[in-house]
Amino acid sequence: MLRSLVGSEMCIRDRDMVERGPVHTLSQSWRIGRAVALSRSRKQDPVTAVAEVTHGRALIRGKVVRAESATTGGWDKGQVHVVSLDDSPVQSVRVEFQNEMLVAFDTSGLGEDGVAATGGTALAAVPDLIALVDSGSGIAYQTEDIVYGLRVTVLVIPAHPMLTRPEVMPVTGPSMFKYPEDFAECRVSGGPDVTVSVFDEYR
Repeated sequence: MLRSLVGSEMCIRDRDMVERGPVHTLSQSWRIGRAVALSRSRKQDPVTAVAEVTHGRALIRGKVVRAESATTGGWDKGQVHVVSLDDSPVQSVRVEFQNEMLVAFDTSGLGEDGVAATGGTALAAVPDLIALVDSGSGIAYQTEDIVYGLRVTVLVIPAHPMLTRPEVMPVTGPSMFKYPEDFAECRVSGGPDVTVSVFDEYR
């Protein structure tokens, strides 16, 4: 009985979800999985495939040289440091997270061996999605799975338009996590509409 009562209080009406929440997220997940599967079967780069289907971009391809995390107040907080393995303009990146990836900083030329715990230029920030994906398979890593030596690509994927509206940015943007509001200016552009249902797309 209690479970039923709690469930009824937590219920979200479909109208509210459509008007106020990100829609077609399952369709987006399906597209990403399809892009990875097709790229593998065609012996193509899965990371590039994911970036194309999500209208995202790669910040750096490299190696995890340090991963730090600690549980504080129920949150998994920490940093991941990635150093480039090629001659790309961005040679090192620090990603700070609190359960989810919050901000990615260009730390090229800072610290020792590409590791700088502070400083740098913000390259990407919430509400955009920052993801560390395996450079070979295109599969995303959760923060607890990231360890030294992994070959990863730091991807940034544009947020759903509903998450970037001025009235919701105080709870979805950088300021919610004590970062400067102007970090939101480094958002990636969304490109074509990526919120179309796959049922409509393949009808």
